[in-house]
Amino acid sequence: MTAGRIYVPGAQPSRSRNGGAVVAYMNFYINETSTPKVVYADSGLTTPLSQPVTSDDAGRFVLIWADAGTDIAPNLYAVEWDTSDGQSATWDDIRPSTVAPAT
Repeated sequence: MTAGRIYVPGAQPSRSRNGGAVVAYMNFYINETSTPKVVYADSGLTTPLSQPVTSDDAGRFVLIWADAGTDIAPNLYAVEWDTSDGQSATWDDIRPSTVAPAT
């Protein structure tokens, strides 16, 4: 397996409707389904994260690692995002990046 980071723009870090900090939750699924899919706390893909993955009080999530697959058959994920102030969104076709995003 090839490890990659999952990063969801707009959800990481999560913000309240007025731009402040908010606690958020993300669940991960097989792309375009409601079947849960494992994500990991480490690049070795050995420590599964409990779902939902919960942010800290500032809306920041731990690093989320997943199987990136290969160029021929990428592993795609669906991500469901909810916040403590009632926001929600779903993204399909999320591919783990083998290059960490700039901070």
